[in-house]
Amino acid sequence: MTLRAGERLVAPPLGFRLTADGALVSVAAELEPVRYILRRREAGTAFQTAARELGARGLWTKRGGRWHASTVRALWLGRDRYAPPALPCSAAPDLARSLAIDASHGTM
Repeated sequence: MTLRAGERLVAPPLGFRLTADGALVSVAAELEPVRYILRRREAGTAFQTAARELGARGLWTKRGGRWHASTVRALWLGRDRYAPPALPCSAAPDLARSLAIDASHGTM
């Protein structure tokens, strides 16, 4: 298999998909666990606890699997990709707005 310039070797991160032209666009349903993990970790929740809570809420990984502490940790360590400057323009306002709304209501 030969890759052309700009082709990706890995799947897009949770919360995104690739369009036919290779652009990243947000997937609202996939951003829900991302928001949850970011809020819970900011509140000091342990990785394992967050993984259990995601399962109890019926929120699954990108491939439909269970969350594990290591998966939550990997998302947390890569959280910079979800920061507004790093997000594609179409996704940044959605995630930033939802986190701001949650913070204004005091929910985590």
